[in-house]
Amino acid sequence: MSLHELSIEHLKKPAHRVIGLIIKTIEKKVRRQRWLILLQHHSKLDANTAPPDPEALHDFRVELRHLRVWLAQSRDCIATRRTARSQLRHLAQASNAPRDRAVFLSLLAQIPLDEPSLLRAVLPPPSNTLAFIPELAAPLPVLAPRRRKQKSRPFGLWLAEHLRDALQQSDACFNGDEACLHKARIHIKHLRYLIEPLAALPPMAEAIAVLKSLQTTLGDLHDLYVMRPLIGPWVCTQLNAQLNALASQPVVKKIQVQQAFNPARDEFIRALNWQAPQYQAALRQWYAEATSRRICLDTRIHAVIDLLTAHGQAKS
Repeated sequence: MSLHELSIEHLKKPAHRVIGLIIKTIEKKVRRQRWLILLQHHSKLDANTAPPDPEALHDFRVELRHLRVWLAQSRDCIATRRTARSQLRHLAQASNAPRDRAVFLSLLAQIPLDEPSLLRAVLPPPSNTLAFIPELAAPLPVLAPRRRKQKSRPFGLWLAEHLRDALQQSDACFNGDEACLHKARIHIKHLRYLIEPLAALPPMAEAIAVLKSLQTTLGDLHDLYVMRPLIGPWVCTQLNAQLNALASQPVVKKIQVQQAFNPARDEFIRALNWQAPQYQAALRQWYAEATSRRICLDTRIHAVIDLLTAHGQAKS
């Protein structure tokens, strides 16, 4: 059963049953995405019918986040294996580095060049292959979701309560300082994942559109923020490769070393000076639109809560 096949009738059913269905459905998607990555890594995909998917790792990460959000939010009525949740957390953490690297390289490629760059000439393409996350080679854990002992409420009422709590926590997204923006991005993403199983319902679709817009804006901000501390290590890695090549030669001249350092210096300055105004401009735009975005978010989420409450109270 697809998540998007959940209907308004599911709002009347016991929360533990619907949540169990959601978790099992997402878990299957996570396993399938892992399987596709493994096939791609071992070059077993048929090149004529199924070319390698450059978004395989991204798709896996999305489904894994979906699963972990539902596991975290449903702890009050669904129990799962602790070791399984821990393994999923470590797997998510292991996939962060290749994702950040791919984003960094895509941003680096956007920097205009006034002249050819020796370092940029050896820029590796972004990669989503299994080589960056060997933890995927281990079998995924079995969650075995099961009902907790307390009485289960209708799913609509359960979800409405969680959305109310999440909406109150949204204050930090719009009233916090620059340091809060990363948490704000994660919070908005979690709100969206809670609503998506009922995306076919009109109020849900409208709320999801608002959340997607917020997620994109905050995601772009986060990518630019993460870029800055990665510039130095990347330049050093490229420089070290060139210096190691020089070190393998029997004789090294001063001009050769200078020719290696100068491009690294120029690339470092160019990248820093590009990132700073891009990030500040995006930050100013976010704060300029924050109030109107908050009003829109409140309106859409309250419409969803009203729908969930009304239909969750109805007898099945």
